[in-house]
Amino acid sequence: DPAPSEALALHVHSGTPSGTVLCGSGTFMAGCTLFRITVRGKGCHGAMPETGVDPIGIAAQIWLALQEITGRELPAKTPGAVTARIMERIRQLSEGIASAFRGSAQMEELASAPPLQNDPALTEDMAALAETLLGREKVFRLKEGGMGSEDFASYTYELPCAYLLLGAGSPQEDPRY
Repeated sequence: DPAPSEALALHVHSGTPSGTVLCGSGTFMAGCTLFRITVRGKGCHGAMPETGVDPIGIAAQIWLALQEITGRELPAKTPGAVTARIMERIRQLSEGIASAFRGSAQMEELASAPPLQNDPALTEDMAALAETLLGREKVFRLKEGGMGSEDFASYTYELPCAYLLLGAGSPQEDPRY
């Protein structure tokens, strides 16, 4: 029952030339929060729309309002990370818009993964090892990561981790890609 001292992950990366390794230090991937908004309305006859509450219309209005959160709720230079504050704004907007149209909405958080944090020293060690295996020209050190998310990220808050990407092929290698 030994306690691990570090964790490593290697994931294929589509669109990157085969055999290429991408290494990023620090924040390498975005976090992700899955949520569901349930909108309730009231059915009616098409000839009497005033007697019903259209949940599709309410859902469309909520969707439009959510598009404004990163543009109106965060400073322009702040990455659009879903924080507790943004989740609360999603809840408030959903419930408020639904209520304004005589319906109701309930938001629930389903699952989340935090941003992936690569340990700089361990990532550099793995990049150097990849260079000895594949050659210096096949290993790229990235200054910033991407907007994908990965549940492996949870480990990066418990111990030093290095998550590297391995090129899985590109259109230049094969036009059928």
